[in-house]
Amino acid sequence: MPFYCSLAYMRTLLLVSLLTTSISCASADWPQFRGPNCAGVSEDGKPPVHFDKSSNVLWKANLPAGVGSPCVAKDRVFVAGFDEGKLVTLGFDARTGKQLWKQAAPAAKIEAVHKVGSPASATPACDGERVYSYFGSYGVVAYDLDGKEQWRKPLEIGMVINGSGTSPALLKGRLVINCDQQDGSFLVALDPKTGKELWRTQRPGFPSSTRRPSCGRATGETRSSS
Repeated sequence: MPFYCSLAYMRTLLLVSLLTTSISCASADWPQFRGPNCAGVSEDGKPPVHFDKSSNVLWKANLPAGVGSPCVAKDRVFVAGFDEGKLVTLGFDARTGKQLWKQAAPAAKIEAVHKVGSPASATPACDGERVYSYFGSYGVVAYDLDGKEQWRKPLEIGMVINGSGTSPALLKGRLVINCDQQDGSFLVALDPKTGKELWRTQRPGFPSSTRRPSCGRATGETRSSS
């Protein structure tokens, strides 16, 4: 039996802290989970080391349940959630906190997740033209920055212990998603403009996980890992 938890308050604090970092420093966008190239490092940012309800807060916004992080691009903030049984993506104005749009993914069935997890566990990714949301219960849906759907790509996925925990990664002009599961794990790359599948690599021996792809260099060549 699936369990869903409501972590709206926790995610409100996360949204505020990330916005304070990104906007007050006028640094580069934070376009996906763990930032550029998924490294978790801002090369030129100087985030505040203290914030609470009365200091270093630009605005607050109530969010639906979920455990993913927001991403920031082009003065917009995007975050996924689980709202009244629907998997949704929300867009906010990064300056004011105004909610600009909310769209639901066409999932026919919601995956079972851990009691402290959520079927909305992924962080969206944004390349400045489109925002990409991934849900283990469906696959990927791409929107423009105003919330108009651009394309959708269902991705079959089997049993994942505790539910999907990966996030989409924009790497070298590809949208890469790690679909680890108990049987039939694979890594897939999509064309960000069209959603067309460019390649798929099977991952035998890699069962359920929360890994997400990253890109680095080894022996002089660029390689992706998860």
